[in-house]
Amino acid sequence: ESLTSKRKHNRGHMVPEKWVFGLYDVEAKLGVAEFVEDRSRETLLPLIEKYVIP
Repeated sequence: ESLTSKRKHNRGHMVPEKWVFGLYDVEAKLGVAEFVEDRSRETLLPLIEKYVIP
């Protein structure tokens, strides 16, 4: 997960923070990235189950 839209050195106007969750398959060379509301287990676990083959 990564945070986008973060100000550096308290400069610029306030921008809402957006979290991005991503996965990359090195064998298939495919990646997925989705914006998420937060980094809680309830948010991330369904995404992991959706994209990772058990």
